[in-house]
Amino acid sequence: MTSLASPANAAPRDRNTSVTALALLSLGLLVWFFEPLGALMQVFVERHGSATAALELLLVPVGATLIVVLRTMVGIEGFGIFSPLILAYAFVRLGTVVGLLTFMALLLAVTPARLLMDRFALLSVARTGILVAACAVVLFALSAFAPAYLELSSLGLPVVIMAGIIDRFVTAQMDQSTGEAVKLSLFTVLAAAILATFLQWGALRGAVAATPDLALLSFPLCLLVGRYTGLRVSEYYRFRAVADAGSVGAGKSGASGAER
Repeated sequence: MTSLASPANAAPRDRNTSVTALALLSLGLLVWFFEPLGALMQVFVERHGSATAALELLLVPVGATLIVVLRTMVGIEGFGIFSPLILAYAFVRLGTVVGLLTFMALLLAVTPARLLMDRFALLSVARTGILVAACAVVLFALSAFAPAYLELSSLGLPVVIMAGIIDRFVTAQMDQSTGEAVKLSLFTVLAAAILATFLQWGALRGAVAATPDLALLSFPLCLLVGRYTGLRVSEYYRFRAVADAGSVGAGKSGASGAER
């Protein structure tokens, strides 16, 4: 039996593996000897007096890495990587339950406006601008009746992301199906909720605050996960019936062969 991989195809893969290993080794040596982010953290605290904002920035690579793992290895699809990441920070600020309710309120209130805009054949940039404005107005109305401690009006950037999610939701609904659009939206919210829970984990925040250079692990982890070509966890579940049928068929074939 001959191998399916030819030498011509194997050479670039081996070269890419060597480059990845060299990049990981270089990054490890950089962190080990110089601790660059730790030194920058000290400068940040000296100039600003608090490490809270710096910690939130250092948690962004950690969150992005988790989204990559969820998409590549677990199989949680959604509307890109930015949408669940920004939504997660909105959930961290508001709380997961309140964040989910706010997002659902915006989705229900603004989606009809997005459907109505298709009658006017607008350019995508104008459509997005109207959606952002509509999300801001709806959020302003919600914040007028919300308790003061929620601070819904402080959600600037998440409003833009929520507008983008609503736009992509309606586009998926029209191009594919309502079920597919709902599935992608649910997966996006699920990934954001998982990420928000992870980002609020005290052990993680304490570890990154004590050793800021841990954030640099995001680069090698994304490199390694990006080379993963196996089945996702969701695919194991999806094809479980096929695997069970194959195992049953193999068992029957073995039994019939033994009888012969």
